Amino acid sequence: MKKIEAIIRPEKVRAVLSALKEVGVNGATIVSERGQGRGARPLIRDSKGTPLHTAEYNPMNSVITIVDDSKVNVVMAAIAKVVVSGSRGSGKVFVFPVDEVMDLETGRRSSNLI
Repeated sequence: MKKIEAIIRPEKVRAVLSALKEVGVNGATIVSERGQGRGARPLIRDSKGTPLHTAEYNPMNSVITIVDDSKVNVVMAAIAKVVVSGSRGSGKVFVFPVDEVMDLETGRRSSNLI
């Protein structure tokens, strides 16, 4: 099993979730976060009437799912199809090994609980 974590712009989350469903992935976790990558940071105001300044962080989201090893390439291609833009700050996809899973409802441990 593999954990796939796509760190993407917030406006791409729905497209990624739809793409995952199209390739048979029905479960994902979405995490809102902030990051400092190579992408341009937005101009913001701290409060009404204050001058604009460059934000310290960019808003991003992580879409996380666990898949069988055989689905990794299909899932990564599905994500790339809807996210790749050719511009900085579009995000990254990471793949991590998953050795074991524990179901917290039953306490059962296995290598194939997904």
